[in-house]
Amino acid sequence: MKDKILGVAMELFIKNGYNATTTGEIVKLSESSKGNLYYHFNTKENLFL
Repeated sequence: MKDKILGVAMELFIKNGYNATTTGEIVKLSESSKGNLYYHFNTKENLFL
């Protein structure tokens, strides 16, 4: 699941930019939950780094 979240996040960051990408979009498209996202990455910034 971690790899899927990261892959979706990277696609959205490239397409929309960091500021325009929301964690809600990432969760929805990765078919995950916010809890799971924050468990693996703690913050949106950590997904980007």
